[in-house]
Amino acid sequence: MIDDRRFAKPESAVLLIARDTVTRIGKHAWNVLPQEACGYLLGRADLGEVHAALPCSRSAMRDSHADRWNGIDAHLAQAESVAALFDLQLVGFYASLDIHFDARPAPDFPQVAPAQSLLLVYRASCCHSCSGISLQRNGTAVTSEDYKITQGRRINAAISRKRIHAAWRASIGDIDYSRQDRPPA
Repeated sequence: MIDDRRFAKPESAVLLIARDTVTRIGKHAWNVLPQEACGYLLGRADLGEVHAALPCSRSAMRDSHADRWNGIDAHLAQAESVAALFDLQLVGFYASLDIHFDARPAPDFPQVAPAQSLLLVYRASCCHSCSGISLQRNGTAVTSEDYKITQGRRINAAISRKRIHAAWRASIGDIDYSRQDRPPA
Protein backbone atom coordinates (compact mmCIF):
# COMPACT_ATOMS: atom_id res chain seq x y z
CA MET A 1 0.00 0.00 0.00
CA ILE A 2 1.17 3.54 -0.67
CA ASP A 3 2.57 5.27 2.41
CA ASP A 4 0.62 8.52 2.80
CA ARG A 5 3.37 9.97 5.03
CA ARG A 6 5.76 10.37 2.10
CA PHE A 7 7.96 13.42 2.19
CA ALA A 8 6.77 14.28 5.67
CA LYS A 9 10.05 16.09 6.40
CA PRO A 10 9.84 19.83 7.08
CA GLU A 11 9.13 21.91 3.98
CA SER A 12 12.64 23.41 4.21
CA ALA A 13 14.26 20.00 3.66
CA VAL A 14 16.06 19.61 0.34
CA LEU A 15 14.80 16.86 -1.93
CA LEU A 16 17.67 14.80 -3.39
CA ILE A 17 17.22 13.32 -6.88
CA ALA A 18 19.66 10.87 -8.47
CA ARG A 19 21.08 12.26 -11.73
CA ASP A 20 20.52 8.85 -13.32
CA THR A 21 16.79 9.19 -12.58
CA VAL A 22 16.48 12.48 -14.45
CA THR A 23 18.54 11.06 -17.33
CA ARG A 24 16.26 8.02 -17.54
CA ILE A 25 13.14 10.21 -17.59
CA GLY A 26 14.67 12.39 -20.31
CA LYS A 27 15.48 9.34 -22.44
CA HIS A 28 11.91 8.06 -22.05
CA ALA A 29 10.55 11.49 -23.01
CA TRP A 30 12.76 11.90 -26.07
CA ASN A 31 12.13 8.31 -27.23
CA VAL A 32 8.37 8.85 -27.44
CA LEU A 33 8.31 12.54 -28.44
CA PRO A 34 5.92 14.03 -29.67
CA GLN A 35 3.79 11.77 -27.44
CA GLU A 36 4.04 12.20 -23.70
CA ALA A 37 5.80 9.71 -21.42
CA CYS A 38 4.73 8.76 -17.90
CA GLY A 39 5.99 6.58 -15.09
CA TYR A 40 6.69 6.13 -11.40
CA LEU A 41 9.32 7.52 -9.05
CA LEU A 42 10.90 5.26 -6.44
CA GLY A 43 12.80 6.50 -3.42
CA ARG A 44 12.93 6.94 0.32
CA ALA A 45 10.21 9.26 1.56
CA ASP A 46 11.69 9.47 5.06
CA LEU A 47 14.99 10.76 3.64
CA GLY A 48 13.51 12.89 0.85
CA GLU A 49 15.33 10.90 -1.87
CA VAL A 50 14.35 9.82 -5.40
CA HIS A 51 16.48 6.90 -6.59
CA ALA A 52 14.82 5.54 -9.75
CA ALA A 53 12.23 6.14 -12.44
CA LEU A 54 10.12 3.29 -13.80
CA PRO A 55 8.80 4.00 -17.31
CA CYS A 56 5.17 3.00 -17.66
CA SER A 57 3.63 4.17 -20.90
CA ARG A 58 3.01 7.04 -23.26
CA SER A 59 0.02 8.91 -24.61
CA ALA A 60 -1.62 7.27 -27.62
CA MET A 61 -1.95 10.31 -29.87
CA ARG A 62 0.41 13.27 -30.28
CA ASP A 63 -2.36 15.84 -30.11
CA SER A 64 -4.15 14.36 -27.12
CA HIS A 65 -3.27 14.72 -23.46
CA ALA A 66 -6.47 13.11 -22.21
CA ASP A 67 -4.69 9.76 -21.89
CA ARG A 68 -1.57 11.27 -20.32
CA TRP A 69 -1.55 8.78 -17.44
CA ASN A 70 -2.23 5.76 -19.66
CA GLY A 71 -1.43 2.60 -17.68
CA ILE A 72 -0.47 4.29 -14.40
CA ASP A 73 -3.33 2.79 -12.38
CA ALA A 74 -3.01 -0.63 -14.06
CA HIS A 75 0.64 -1.07 -13.00
CA LEU A 76 0.52 0.63 -9.61
CA ALA A 77 0.71 -2.63 -7.64
CA GLN A 78 3.68 -3.85 -9.70
CA ALA A 79 5.53 -0.56 -9.14
CA GLU A 80 4.99 -0.84 -5.39
CA SER A 81 6.20 -4.47 -5.46
CA VAL A 82 9.38 -3.57 -7.34
CA ALA A 83 10.02 -0.73 -4.90
CA ALA A 84 9.61 -3.09 -1.94
CA LEU A 85 12.18 -5.51 -3.43
CA PHE A 86 14.84 -2.80 -3.05
CA ASP A 87 13.61 -1.37 0.25
CA LEU A 88 12.24 1.69 -1.55
CA GLN A 89 8.79 3.25 -1.79
CA LEU A 90 6.64 4.60 -4.57
CA VAL A 91 7.14 8.31 -3.85
CA GLY A 92 5.60 9.88 -6.93
CA PHE A 93 5.09 10.01 -10.66
CA TYR A 94 6.65 11.62 -13.71
CA ALA A 95 5.34 12.86 -17.03
CA SER A 96 6.86 14.58 -20.03
CA LEU A 97 5.59 17.57 -21.92
CA ASP A 98 6.56 18.85 -25.37
CA ILE A 99 6.78 22.58 -24.73
CA HIS A 100 6.09 23.35 -28.40
CA PHE A 101 2.42 22.45 -27.93
CA ASP A 102 1.14 25.54 -26.15
CA ALA A 103 -2.45 24.25 -26.07
CA ARG A 104 -1.54 21.30 -23.84
CA PRO A 105 -2.05 21.85 -20.15
CA ALA A 106 0.84 20.96 -17.86
CA PRO A 107 0.48 17.52 -16.28
CA ASP A 108 -1.40 17.31 -13.02
CA PHE A 109 -1.29 14.42 -10.58
CA PRO A 110 -2.82 11.15 -11.82
CA GLN A 111 -6.07 10.21 -10.10
CA VAL A 112 -4.40 7.32 -8.25
CA ALA A 113 -1.86 9.64 -6.58
CA PRO A 114 -2.20 10.08 -2.84
CA ALA A 115 -2.13 13.61 -1.46
CA GLN A 116 1.48 13.38 -0.24
CA SER A 117 3.37 12.54 -3.41
CA LEU A 118 5.87 14.04 -5.82
CA LEU A 119 5.24 14.96 -9.46
CA LEU A 120 8.21 15.51 -11.77
CA VAL A 121 7.51 17.02 -15.20
CA TYR A 122 10.20 16.73 -17.86
CA ARG A 123 9.80 19.63 -20.28
CA ALA A 124 11.21 18.63 -23.68
CA SER A 125 12.47 21.61 -25.67
CA CYS A 126 14.54 21.86 -28.85
CA CYS A 127 17.33 19.60 -27.53
CA HIS A 128 18.42 17.71 -24.41
CA SER A 129 20.50 20.58 -23.05
CA CYS A 130 17.59 23.05 -23.37
CA SER A 131 15.12 20.69 -21.69
CA GLY A 132 14.50 20.67 -17.97
CA ILE A 133 12.35 19.54 -15.08
CA SER A 134 9.80 21.05 -12.77
CA LEU A 135 8.55 19.52 -9.53
CA GLN A 136 5.53 19.56 -7.28
CA ARG A 137 5.57 18.09 -3.80
CA ASN A 138 2.39 17.75 -1.77
CA GLY A 139 0.59 19.75 -4.47
CA THR A 140 2.96 22.73 -4.20
CA ALA A 141 5.62 23.80 -6.70
CA VAL A 142 9.16 22.94 -5.62
CA THR A 143 11.67 25.70 -6.30
CA SER A 144 15.20 25.03 -7.52
CA GLU A 145 16.48 25.82 -4.01
CA ASP A 146 14.39 22.98 -2.58
CA TYR A 147 15.85 20.13 -4.62
CA LYS A 148 19.26 18.95 -5.69
CA ILE A 149 20.28 16.61 -8.49
CA THR A 150 23.30 14.55 -7.49
CA GLN A 151 26.67 15.09 -9.15
CA GLY A 152 27.21 11.34 -9.35
CA ARG A 153 24.85 8.96 -11.09
CA ARG A 154 23.35 7.62 -7.85
CA ILE A 155 22.57 8.72 -4.32
CA ASN A 156 23.56 5.38 -2.81
CA ALA A 157 25.94 2.94 -4.53
CA ALA A 158 24.06 0.00 -3.00
CA ILE A 159 20.91 0.83 -5.01
CA SER A 160 21.37 -0.41 -8.59
CA ARG A 161 19.18 1.17 -11.26
CA LYS A 162 19.96 -1.74 -13.60
CA ARG A 163 18.65 -4.30 -11.10
CA ILE A 164 15.56 -2.17 -10.42
CA HIS A 165 14.79 -1.87 -14.14
CA ALA A 166 15.40 -5.60 -14.74
CA ALA A 167 12.84 -6.37 -12.02
CA TRP A 168 10.45 -3.83 -13.57
CA ARG A 169 10.72 -5.34 -17.07
CA ALA A 170 10.22 -8.82 -15.60
CA SER A 171 7.08 -7.54 -13.89
CA ILE A 172 5.35 -5.69 -16.75
CA GLY A 173 7.20 -6.66 -19.93
CA ASP A 174 8.51 -4.35 -22.64
CA ILE A 175 7.70 -0.65 -22.66
CA ASP A 176 6.29 0.88 -25.87
CA TYR A 177 8.90 3.42 -26.98
CA SER A 178 7.51 3.89 -30.48
CA ARG A 179 6.54 7.32 -31.76
CA GLN A 180 3.59 6.05 -33.79
CA ASP A 181 0.09 7.26 -33.00
CA ARG A 182 -2.21 4.51 -31.79
CA PRO A 183 -5.82 5.16 -32.76
CA PRO A 184 -8.28 4.89 -29.88
CA ALA A 185 -9.74 1.41 -29.41
